[in-house]
Amino acid sequence: MVWFLWAMFTFQNPVADDQLRVDYTETVLRVNLPVKVRIGHQPYRSLKMDQIRVVENGQSLKVQTIEKIETPLTFHFLFDLSTSNADHIFQIKKTVRTLIDRMRVGDRAKISFFSTIYQPLTDYIEDKTVLMDNLARLTPIGSTALYDGLWISLHELKEVKGPRVLLLFSDGHDLLSTTDEEDLAVLVKNHRIPILAITSGRQPSKKQHLLAAQSQFLIRLIDQSGGEIFESEGNYSRRLTRVVDELRERFLLTFEPPHPEDLGRWRSLRVQLQDCDQCSLEYRRAYRLSEHR
Repeated sequence: MVWFLWAMFTFQNPVADDQLRVDYTETVLRVNLPVKVRIGHQPYRSLKMDQIRVVENGQSLKVQTIEKIETPLTFHFLFDLSTSNADHIFQIKKTVRTLIDRMRVGDRAKISFFSTIYQPLTDYIEDKTVLMDNLARLTPIGSTALYDGLWISLHELKEVKGPRVLLLFSDGHDLLSTTDEEDLAVLVKNHRIPILAITSGRQPSKKQHLLAAQSQFLIRLIDQSGGEIFESEGNYSRRLTRVVDELRERFLLTFEPPHPEDLGRWRSLRVQLQDCDQCSLEYRRAYRLSEHR
């Protein structure tokens, strides 16, 4: 939220130095509300003032400005280090090095992996050198606990504020997890953290029907998250980079909150978009005012 100062001036009779006397100042509070608008998996490109409506605690408010912005992004890189994914590890590392190198000021990233168990290598950090060093350490070592890796990574990401994305590098199969598919689907539905999956799509000869069912489940899961699947055999890098950049895009709405003197109380928000039944909106659903010095 932003404070603006307005001043009321009274012009006196001209004097030698043409000074201006300030009678009083008034502090006016503005609330900044970033809103992400999508049609399906595509970003909504243009938003006009008469399309948008903000409701706070049941009271309709006037949106005063709309500005298109790009915000910092938090990445979580999750690697499948099972031996079945070993053939793709070189290309995977190359892709991630590019994404790390393109990180902007304020971006953070975390590197973790799963084989038989999930293991983090870093916290969410901005240091590209540390991220690159840990990326170089990754080596295929074991079996596959994909659902456990997704479950823990999503729980870690849901505690992060602001735009975030989970990048999954896996063949899409699970052999060891204790996480239930239904529980994982509920977690994805509740938090809507986009999952971008780069997958080989390989089908080992054993347990063919089970693995095919797992592949279909992963497709549904990623679609539910608002993410996408990229085939590692294809030329996906440019499209992946574009999708990542689109995740930064927001419309910044500003409005004056009613009863600005009422500090500390939570205020519920609802944003409505006219003439776009297929649009989905992401924004904070509640806020409270506090003293700003």
